[in-house]
Amino acid sequence: MPTPRTESRPRRGGFRFRLRRRYLVAVVGGVLLGLLAVVFVSRVYNPFGATLGDRPLLVLTPPDADAVLYAPRLPDVLGGLEERPFLRALDASQGFQQFLQSDFARQTGALEALKRSWQEFQNLRRSRPFGLDLIGDVSGDEVALASWAPQTDAGKPDWLASFRPKKWTVLAAVNVLVDRGLSDRFLKEKLAARGVQVEHARDFATLTLADGTRLHVARVRDAVLVGTRDSELARLKTAADRDSIPAAPIERYRALTEDSADTRREVRLLARRDLADARLGVSDRLTALWGEGDVRLLQAALPRLGGDDLAIRLAVDEDLRLALRTAEAPPSLDDLAPAYGRFTRDRLLAAFDADAPFLPASTFAVGRFEVAVKRFLTALFGRREIFSVADRSNLADALAAIPEFGSLDGLSTRLDDLCDGGLTLGFFRQDRESLDKTTPGYAAVLSLRDESRMRGLFDALRERVRLGGEGGRKQAVKDLVHSKSGDADLYELVLASGVVDDPRVTQIGFAVARGRLVVTNWFPSLRDLGARLAGSADDAADAPGLERAFAFAPDAMRTAWATDFERLYAWFDQSAEGWAVQRTTPGARAMIEWRRAADQAAEQAGLKVGTQDFEKFSNDAYEKRVEQESRVRRPEVRRRIQGYLDQFRGLARQIGVFVGDAGSDLELRLALELRPAA
Repeated sequence: MPTPRTESRPRRGGFRFRLRRRYLVAVVGGVLLGLLAVVFVSRVYNPFGATLGDRPLLVLTPPDADAVLYAPRLPDVLGGLEERPFLRALDASQGFQQFLQSDFARQTGALEALKRSWQEFQNLRRSRPFGLDLIGDVSGDEVALASWAPQTDAGKPDWLASFRPKKWTVLAAVNVLVDRGLSDRFLKEKLAARGVQVEHARDFATLTLADGTRLHVARVRDAVLVGTRDSELARLKTAADRDSIPAAPIERYRALTEDSADTRREVRLLARRDLADARLGVSDRLTALWGEGDVRLLQAALPRLGGDDLAIRLAVDEDLRLALRTAEAPPSLDDLAPAYGRFTRDRLLAAFDADAPFLPASTFAVGRFEVAVKRFLTALFGRREIFSVADRSNLADALAAIPEFGSLDGLSTRLDDLCDGGLTLGFFRQDRESLDKTTPGYAAVLSLRDESRMRGLFDALRERVRLGGEGGRKQAVKDLVHSKSGDADLYELVLASGVVDDPRVTQIGFAVARGRLVVTNWFPSLRDLGARLAGSADDAADAPGLERAFAFAPDAMRTAWATDFERLYAWFDQSAEGWAVQRTTPGARAMIEWRRAADQAAEQAGLKVGTQDFEKFSNDAYEKRVEQESRVRRPEVRRRIQGYLDQFRGLARQIGVFVGDAGSDLELRLALELRPAA
């Protein structure tokens, strides 16, 4: 009989133990995960943590920075930068590339530093650490960089950069770095292997790089701060902990936050004006290139720059746009700028359309003003850079013989009565052979209140000139010759010998037509005025660069300038010989030094001062030096000037320069357009 099979029944206690163990493991695992989540959220990354909200990073920028660089949209600024038309045109220009290799460009050191920085930046972008893009993932959209000038010439500037990363992993990595425990556990040894030492303070971590540079890193809400000033990071961290971060940037940084048409691709800089000028040496460079007289004239023709700070905006796309903004300083005596009135962009374009036919087709630069006529002319006659003492004396003598004027003040008063203040200045290439003079033609086009009264005034002046001077007074003006060009009345001054420096480049003339008075230093430019007014001859409007440059004008301004580079180069070519003559013609100081050197040479030759042999030896030595400068060195200077001109020929199209207002501040704008790369 088979043995019955017995079934073993499971013990309830064992099943319950295994079930409890599973529960226990799940509970412990859940607790551990919860603890890890708490640690992660509290020490690594908290997606619900406090942020800056819609406040710009400038709320974290220290108020005493010497310079602040701010990019509201850094990825847009740098994205595709090398492919933008302006930079492609520079890259394709052989002349510009040759300039980069020139001694002048290398001596500045700025270009080499820029090239090295750009290459390092490109290498860093291509490396993509942890698969993150430096621009965007790490930097975020908005970046602010504050810097302080070094205390000594050999010192390095301090700086502080702030940015808001787009990727949460960047913030997590910063939190791990700043946390002493997590950093010691996960980062310290790895960084040490790369020669980087890590130290910790209460609010930030300090990285000492292999070259000894110390960088301090902190996180303030959702922003990361990196810099060389630990005191600034501690201050900002304390402010954040106390919830005392301001709602908006300080007033000093207001110019960096205002929107503009180019905001997406704009870089903005705020710098202390005195430090910027000292570092860049703009004033010294202009004085060296132009001379003190021309620099003074430029300063007088523009509103004076004042205030502690200079705000700069730069955007590069099809063109380069640069805007400088600062407070306006009180004018100096005899400044021209206080006479300027404000006018709109629409008024500028309408004035250019109306006045362009009064300027010849070779016009390369046009300026527009609306002035208080008497105040402007009084300041103009007071500028020694324009009217020398002899010029004013000659003009005063000529006016004294004309009762309608009587004096410079009388001339200003009469013109103020006849003109409404609209003034267009044009500079053009004179229709003449190249000479040892660089003088361009220029013309002032003034809007008249009463054209018939102006014609009557010229008729009266013509009759008075022909009657001769009173009391035997020698006349500076020999005749005022009237002629017609279409419906325009032309008046040519015939001057006595010696009244103008060089009659080959100065032939003063006037024209009256269609509500305009034209005053020019080159009367031949008026001979085809009738054809230009009838539309059968080219005029300044046919220089495409002028109108394109004015298109960049702000809504309101005090002066506007446009330059067409194709026509500018025509004047350059005409003036190259004159520049060579100027560079090789000795000034009074040089002539005195050469004469002294010639006398010393005669004494060293053993000749007695005052003898005929001494005088002959000295004169021969002096003339030889003059010959060396004028005939031997001049051709080389001429070739060098031509080389400079050819280097950039055809690169630029036009440039517009405008003086406008930005609230209570003064703003200077520049827009430069290059020819597209082939």
